[in-house]
Amino acid sequence: MQASVSKFLWIASTAVDPQIRYSRHGWRVFPYHFLLKITPNLGVGKLMRSLKLLALLLSLTAFASAQRPQMPDKFTNLKVLPKDISKDDLISMMKTFTRSLGIRCDHCHEINEQAFEKSDFASDKKPEKDVARTMIKMNHEINDEFISKVKLEDDPPPKPVNCWTCHRGHVKPETGPPPPPERKPGEAPPGPPPTEQKH
Repeated sequence: MQASVSKFLWIASTAVDPQIRYSRHGWRVFPYHFLLKITPNLGVGKLMRSLKLLALLLSLTAFASAQRPQMPDKFTNLKVLPKDISKDDLISMMKTFTRSLGIRCDHCHEINEQAFEKSDFASDKKPEKDVARTMIKMNHEINDEFISKVKLEDDPPPKPVNCWTCHRGHVKPETGPPPPPERKPGEAPPGPPPTEQKH
């Protein structure tokens, strides 16, 4: 049993490092010798079962990763975004939209739940997609034409606005400030903030 385990580990290890060698004194390199050293009470049989379980888990993880929904590599029907936008930049922008509005891809896109690869991202069937395009244009105009000009002397440059500025995790942003705090009967309204005294 010891010999078969060593032979198996020799094949696996030499695939990674051809310089690994096995001597009559046993393994002196990772993984076999190292694993037995850190788990002296595990035994060869339990060690092999643990390695098989680890290999199975890694295989399942790889399979799940392969089955994970993937966006297409090429994009069509881009009317507002740059036509040469990279996949990474587009995905990053979409993630910003979902977090800012508390939504998923299907809010604007035609998503096939049974076969994600058959989803029609280019479709304009949902009116929310045109709303999103309008919001993108508005966002760009605010940042280019207004925010860039809002700067007082010695102030740092203002931060650009984005979806989160107004939506705060909701599809429809709040349209007004929160109501004033309730006052107890006979309580005077709050006065102006105290002025800072200079010494």
